[in-house]
Amino acid sequence: MPILYKMGTSKVTDQIDQTIETDGDNVVASLDDIEAFAYADTEFEAIDGLCEEIVALYEDLRKNRKNLGALPQKWLAYLDEAVTVRENS
Repeated sequence: MPILYKMGTSKVTDQIDQTIETDGDNVVASLDDIEAFAYADTEFEAIDGLCEEIVALYEDLRKNRKNLGALPQKWLAYLDEAVTVRENS
């Protein structure tokens, strides 16, 4: 299921395929490519939470770009393609 999300100055612009599963009464949305996930009561809330997690992770990775290990570097490369950031002028 493709997602598109905007949060502050960051926007998830790529068609990202996430996984939606149920875990008892919870819905879990996950993006295995970057090991991100979110739990919620509804599918919409889980996807929204996942998008928030994606943007937060991307912002953290960008801030620490020079100090990343191999796996976080791969996540950052993936997110560089999937997220656009409007820089403040």
